[in-house]
Amino acid sequence: MNGATFRFWLDRSLTVMSAVPLFILMCITVIDVVGRYVFGKPLAGGFELTEMLLAVAVFASLPLVELREEHIAIDLLDRWYSERARRWRRMVVYTFCAVAMSAVARQMFTKAETIGRDAMTTAVLMIPVAPVAYFVASMCAVAVLLLVGKSLQAALGIASRA
Repeated sequence: MNGATFRFWLDRSLTVMSAVPLFILMCITVIDVVGRYVFGKPLAGGFELTEMLLAVAVFASLPLVELREEHIAIDLLDRWYSERARRWRRMVVYTFCAVAMSAVARQMFTKAETIGRDAMTTAVLMIPVAPVAYFVASMCAVAVLLLVGKSLQAALGIASRA
């Protein structure tokens, strides 16, 4: 599998992992609102499902945003920098972000282990929380790998997608 094919399937997978929870959130919200205001009976556990699906959607989007380079960037001063200085800045920024995100990933894996060991569940529906915590940690780790790759691209002078 070449780099473009891998990138395509990674992009597609992360897109689905972000979009499906958002769609389910929309359905839950509609069911909850209709149940609450039409039938006087809200969706049991709707809040818990919303919390968990929101975490999945947000953290699945994290590596997707990095892969597509759709993060917020301010380039007001770029026109005054040489190409070499811009490349160096990109490498430093991506390296710093990779280090910071690896600390977040490490903490999330530690927290996921604790949640799994304690067999934590949601209060109403008794859904295990550990799978969501491991998913969040894994998406942080994927973001770290992408940031390291972007840093190496910048260091080697390889043009990025954006």
